[in-house]
Amino acid sequence: LALRPCATQALFHGYAGTSGASFMQHFVTDRIVVPPEHAGHLTEKLLFMPHSFFLWEDYGSPLPIQNQPTYTPPELSRVSPLLSSASFIFCCFNNLYKVSPTAFQAWVKILNATEGSVLWMMKMPPGAEERLWQEARERGIDPD
Repeated sequence: LALRPCATQALFHGYAGTSGASFMQHFVTDRIVVPPEHAGHLTEKLLFMPHSFFLWEDYGSPLPIQNQPTYTPPELSRVSPLLSSASFIFCCFNNLYKVSPTAFQAWVKILNATEGSVLWMMKMPPGAEERLWQEARERGIDPD
């Protein structure tokens, strides 16, 4: 990118921070990731998305992602009976393509070693969730 293969270059996803590089002109973000008053700390011109810079198909968002100037975050609480009884909540809100067999096996190992823990994931597309539950069962995790 330092060779400037195009006239205008922008950061988007991949890394939620400044590149610090003089050859990067824009950074697509939101007001939660980069509050406007922090703009002076970044080398890029900020392009604010209206709600969130995260893009995904909404199969059921696990967190209330809002980005309005008047938005007040809700009090954090354990949002479901499963989470309220967990002694520790591990979270992974990655897209499904990042859930590799190696990573999933590591999560299972951690869950088995951490009594009372749960893995909270983003809601997956139809069919995928059932396949993940099946994989968990085969590895000794009771999804119920």
